[in-house]
This record gives sequence, structure tokens and C-alpha cells, in this order.
Amino acid sequence: MVEKWISYGFRVPLDEGEMEALQRALSHYLDVRRRRVRKGGGGPAPGGSRVIKRILAQLMRSCYRLNALSFGELELPMLQVGLANYQDLCEREIASGATMPFVADLVIIKRIRAALEEEVIRTFSASLDEKFQQGPDR
Repeated sequence: MVEKWISYGFRVPLDEGEMEALQRALSHYLDVRRRRVRKGGGGPAPGGSRVIKRILAQLMRSCYRLNALSFGELELPMLQVGLANYQDLCEREIASGATMPFVADLVIIKRIRAALEEEVIRTFSASLDEKFQQGPDR
């Protein structure tokens, strides 16, 4: 029996404000990871900082040209953690009285996280539909 290796890619359309908020979120998360490493705590996943740097570089190069973020399934967890981390920061800063850019970013980050979730569900649903249409042997 031949095993197939399937890798999934995702593409989420973003407007300019969303791209800027995503860049701030990932830059913040990269800084958090750097501080952890300096303190000797390491990070939650080896190579994770490289993933964040790659996504940031992609934002700078192609997202402004394509108005979308493209990423693979292996990058998804780090992206989700980075966004959740920044969302937590925004909520803490708003609770302590700060407004700029946290109020706007909080709304945008929630919207990006929802779009990511919808894209993942759509991609995997389409993949499962295709598998069931092909039958069990394919």
C-alpha cells in the first residue's frame, strides 16, 4: 500500500490595517520569545522564532502586494499562539487605560483569528469532501 503525504496551505485575505496589526502582533510575540530565551527559559517550540521571522518577512514582501497571508499547516500553531498572545496584551493594556493602538488592534486581531479558523475549517472540509468522493481506496 502506498501512503500519501498531504500538506495543507492556507491563504487569508487581509486589508492594510489587518496586515499592520498582524505585523505588530507577530513582532510583539517575537520579542516575547527573545526575552524568554535571554532569561534562560527557552521557548514553547524549537524553531518557532524562525517561523515568526519568516511570516514577518513574507508580510513585508508579498502581503502588501497580494493583500493576503499565505502559510502552511506547520506555521499555523505559531501564528495562532502569536495572535492569542497579542490579543491578551491588548486586553491587559485596555484594562489598564491604554487605548492606542490596542482598542483597534483588539478588534482586528479577533477578526484575523476568526478568518484563520474559517479558512482552516474550509480547507479541511473540502479535503474530506474530496476524499469521500474518491472512495476509500484512494
